[in-house]
Amino acid sequence: MKRIDEKIQEIEKKDKQSRGLYIGFVVLIICFMGVVLFFTNKIEEKNKEISDADIRESKLFQKVEASNLRNEALVDSLQNSLKPEQYWEHVNKEQSVESYIEFLTNIWGIGRKSEDMDTAKSKIQESNTIGMSGWVYVGNETENGPFTKPTKGQIAKIIWRQGQEEQNELAKIVDTKPVKYDIIKLVKATNRITYENANFNSTQNDEGWRPSSKAFIYDIKNNDAEVWVRIKYY
Repeated sequence: MKRIDEKIQEIEKKDKQSRGLYIGFVVLIICFMGVVLFFTNKIEEKNKEISDADIRESKLFQKVEASNLRNEALVDSLQNSLKPEQYWEHVNKEQSVESYIEFLTNIWGIGRKSEDMDTAKSKIQESNTIGMSGWVYVGNETENGPFTKPTKGQIAKIIWRQGQEEQNELAKIVDTKPVKYDIIKLVKATNRITYENANFNSTQNDEGWRPSSKAFIYDIKNNDAEVWVRIKYY
């Protein structure tokens, strides 16, 4: 009997020890969760303390703000320092496709005379103007159907047409068939091959049309259903 009692006591003792360890383990987990919650709340409180005022007072924000102000000042300075006649004289001296295109699209907001714009459109086509020329495929058009983009996606978009320079006017024509004297921008992410003639079997030009750069259309041709434009580009 004594041995059985002793066995029972041993079992009860081990059971108490197990329950003690279990309770201790649970308490430890609760404490750990409490610590995590405490620090999480601290982090959230810290984040709330970072206000717009703090951001504006940061050195990085101030550097960016100062850079923006300098850029705005440079644009204002250029607009105020160059009269329309001086600007046109500068463009004529440079005599490049790029300068004539920037003059026509008026990225600097400097006034231009209509006769100077007509001269720019004429000079940009001259062989001695610095830049390249070639034919590029831009879309399709059947005899009775509308102009459509290439099956592999849009190649170029219209960014300037004389008389339709306002944004609301441009929005109406940006994806339509280009016309002579339009200025277009390459939207493809890679260089676009240009050709000596308006077909893919023609000789390729040495210099392609660079992504995001602009081009001036001075001729347009339909080759069966393909629409090709002859451009001056840089």
